[in-house]
Amino acid sequence: MSGFLTLRWRRLRRQLRCHRGRPRSLGERIDRATATMPLFTYTVFNLHRHEGHDYATIAKMLRLDVDEVERHIAAALLHLAVALDRDD
Repeated sequence: MSGFLTLRWRRLRRQLRCHRGRPRSLGERIDRATATMPLFTYTVFNLHRHEGHDYATIAKMLRLDVDEVERHIAAALLHLAVALDRDD
C-alpha cells in the first residue's frame, strides 16, 4: 500500500473509533483531533512530527515551498489546540 493510502486508511480508522464515545486519555484526544484535520495538513504534520523530516525535506517531497510547509504545521498545531481545548 502506498504511503498516501496508508495515511488515509489510518485516518479513516481513527474517525470510526472517534464515533464510539468521548476519548479518555490524552493520546485518544489527540487521535480524535488529528482525525478531523484536513488530510494534506495532517500529512505534512505527520511527516514532521512522527517521521522526523525537516521543513525543507517535506517541501521537496511534496513539491511545496518551505513557507507552505510552515503554514500547514501552524494550521495543524492550531487545529490541535482548539480541538483539545474544546474537548475538555
